[in-house]
Amino acid sequence: MSSAAKAADAPSAAAPTARSARGGHLGYVDGARGIAAVYVALHHCWQIVWSETPHPLPFLWSLLDWLAYGSFAVSAFIAISGFSLMLPVARGDGRLPGGAWTFFKRRARRILPPYYF
Repeated sequence: MSSAAKAADAPSAAAPTARSARGGHLGYVDGARGIAAVYVALHHCWQIVWSETPHPLPFLWSLLDWLAYGSFAVSAFIAISGFSLMLPVARGDGRLPGGAWTFFKRRARRILPPYYF
């Protein structure tokens, strides 16, 4: 068998796909949600520092005026989060995998510890 035929029969390196190894998890959705969250945090910093008072350096204001649109990032974050929460239901033919009780237990385990600590 020639080396070209061996190379064709050998398993190819795993090409990056939209889904990761974790049960159909979409990494780019988490990335978009992370970008929206960072934009919201920057918007809040901008509001604290510059939104009410005139800035002494007008050129700096013109460089940072894009931060005034943080409310759109909040809407994007909420929409992407809703998409992420609904995705398992859509994939499960209208049913939550494991049922609602399992879903709420997982959510509580993920949300409550940082809330109390």
